[in-house]
Amino acid sequence: MPTSQNDHLALDHIPTLPARESVVGEGVFLSAWQQLMADSAQGYGEGPHACLLHSILAHLPDPVEQRHATVAATFVKWLGTNGGRDLLDRADRLKGRGLTPVQAYCAAWATLNRRDPCISHGIRTIEGILGPIELVTEVDNYRQISKWLPKLSVADYETVEGVVEWLPSREGTEFLEKCQNQIQKLHRAQRQAELDAFKKRSSQ
Repeated sequence: MPTSQNDHLALDHIPTLPARESVVGEGVFLSAWQQLMADSAQGYGEGPHACLLHSILAHLPDPVEQRHATVAATFVKWLGTNGGRDLLDRADRLKGRGLTPVQAYCAAWATLNRRDPCISHGIRTIEGILGPIELVTEVDNYRQISKWLPKLSVADYETVEGVVEWLPSREGTEFLEKCQNQIQKLHRAQRQAELDAFKKRSSQ
């Protein structure tokens, strides 16, 4: 039975693996997501712990629990990677082909998440995102990878799909724009710092 509004659990929006310092986008997306969840607390329903994630996943048959929050945070963190950028770009291209925004995002995710033995050792995108290690970069043999693949549930898949469907919403679009602007700002600052350091070395 679905939970009532008053039964919402307090959730920790922490991914399976921390954001990597070397990937600026991971930290930006994760921090923005955690802030969004905190800002939305008690804004979705009567329960003291209701937040935006409960609204995003309200269509699921089971109550939103900690695993849902972990999966969602891990997926959102991934949006700050090259793979996440690829998903967003695919969705934007599909929106120009007669699909609604939600259809475009769902189609982009379905295509990107399919198992292809010629791409990333045959790992599904969701397996790479939720895996216990960085599967694609740390394991180079498909037979070795199989023992590291996470055991995912239907709820895991539906959690990611729920977030994907939320992304083209007004709130989701604002969230993406905020993250992308912050990433660009940090990249500009990083490039300027590198240029200043180069000029300083050259003048010595």
